[in-house]
Amino acid sequence: MSALKRSRGAIDTVREYVLSTAISVQEQIDVTHDMSLRMDSGSKAVSAITNSIGEISFSIQKIMAAVSKTKSAAQVLGR
Repeated sequence: MSALKRSRGAIDTVREYVLSTAISVQEQIDVTHDMSLRMDSGSKAVSAITNSIGEISFSIQKIMAAVSKTKSAAQVLGR
C-alpha cells in the first residue's frame, strides 16, 4: 500500500509541475501577443510620422519655389 501512495504522490507532484508549466507558457504567450500588438502599433505610428515628414518636405519645396519666384519678381520690379 505504501508503494501505491508514493506513486500517487509522485503523480500528483508531476501533475503540479505540468500545470505550473502550462500556466507559465500561457502567460508567456499572452505577453508575446501583447508585445506584438504594441510593436505593430509603434510601426504604424512611425509610418504615419514618415509620411508626415514627406508631406512637410514637399510643402517646404513648394514654399521655396514660391519665395524664389517672389524674389525674382521683386528684383525685376527693382530695376
